[in-house]
Amino acid sequence: MNLIKASLIMAISSLVTIKAADVLFSQLSYGISDGFVSLSRERSIVLREYSPNQKANIFAGPDYIQSTSALESQKVLLTIDENGFISTGNERDDFSGDDVISILFAGGSTTEALYVPELSRFPSVVERQLSEQSNSRVRAFNAGVSGNHSMHSVLNLIGKGIELEPDYAVLMHNINDLAVLTKTGSYWIAPHSRSIIQTENLEGEFNLIVIVRALKNYFLPHLYSYLKPRLFPSSGAVADEFEQIGLSWKEINRTGIQEQFKDSLVSFVLLCRVWDIEPILMTQFNRINKDDPAFQFWFEKIKDRGLKEDEFISEYNGFNDIIRQVASEHNVLLIDLAKLVPSTSTYLYDVVHLTEEGSKLVGEIFVDAFLKR
Repeated sequence: MNLIKASLIMAISSLVTIKAADVLFSQLSYGISDGFVSLSRERSIVLREYSPNQKANIFAGPDYIQSTSALESQKVLLTIDENGFISTGNERDDFSGDDVISILFAGGSTTEALYVPELSRFPSVVERQLSEQSNSRVRAFNAGVSGNHSMHSVLNLIGKGIELEPDYAVLMHNINDLAVLTKTGSYWIAPHSRSIIQTENLEGEFNLIVIVRALKNYFLPHLYSYLKPRLFPSSGAVADEFEQIGLSWKEINRTGIQEQFKDSLVSFVLLCRVWDIEPILMTQFNRINKDDPAFQFWFEKIKDRGLKEDEFISEYNGFNDIIRQVASEHNVLLIDLAKLVPSTSTYLYDVVHLTEEGSKLVGEIFVDAFLKR
């Protein structure tokens, strides 16, 4: 027992001595040479993706369904592959070889199509129908993640999309970009859940929360997802993520946010071209219309910060116009879903999310436009 106690005392004393020496050394003046300055492990660019290799049956909760006009509660399969993409669910043969057409779909929840049955999500429809109609083997990657804006998709393309060497990369963003830019005026000012750079362990302090979160994500992600809404049910109120950092609409530089959105789209296009990937841009389908009850219901619940209905509609439509402009200026195939998808509850269960019928329609529209390009 004395040996164990002595060993513990020695180990603790050694650690304290080493730490004290390190703190003292940090106060000294010294020259900088290669390898002398430590690299940050606390600050990192966020790769907003699903954790790879997951499978679960999911369904929309009652609070979410009540906020929609045409969504029914049903279990749908969600499978995440080894690269963090949503699986299409289609049976595939070997996809090696030069004759394979690979298409990466980047976007937010409108691309993700979370509550649409697996085989009806439009990337899955495209993969299946384009294979049949083009007599080619087609592989689609669904990189949609709820909350992602176009800058997230640019980073995802760099982080994991380019490595796949897709032939085409499809981008569809609007409302998530608009949400950030009309509240803060910048992609780089955002709440933690949407930020581009995150700091997990500020100033190197021991952060128990970070450790516990990492253990939770590794050992029991599914049990946590199941128990959280049951142990801590929502009160029905939606927290304003931007409460501490947001600006009022009158403080936002309207021209500035439009330029940022355009620059982000152009960044995606040029990045694709540099890496020999052909970009495709899509406008966003929507029911953002002052006379639509779904829009009226939704707009009453968001924090508008002085942004009136007419102004929001104008900005949203303006962002779709910017997508059209970038496609024209850079000779990119444009699929104008804002004009091609009817703005009704048959195809959209709320202001921007597809029903199963709407998702199938988008898949068919994409295949038709792709074959005619």
